[in-house]
Amino acid sequence: MTRRTPSAPGENARKAHDRSLALTLAGIVFLMPPVAAVFLVEGTLAGIPLPLAAVFAVWIFLVAGAYLLRPALQAAHDLENPTSRAPDDD
Repeated sequence: MTRRTPSAPGENARKAHDRSLALTLAGIVFLMPPVAAVFLVEGTLAGIPLPLAAVFAVWIFLVAGAYLLRPALQAAHDLENPTSRAPDDD
């Protein structure tokens, strides 16, 4: 079993930015007309037309992905801008 070496904080920030870019590009690709045309068939899914269900599925995928990436992006932002945090009111 191999041990993973700890990543540098800057490397984690770069990975977070890369993942957010990949998520954005995946959303663009899935909503492009050639790819979206795959779902242009007659039929319903739980009473919802299949093309509309496909658009909402992509939208849910993007929202869930953004939610999962939020902590890493926030940590990357705090690492890049250490003085941009609001002071605590204790």
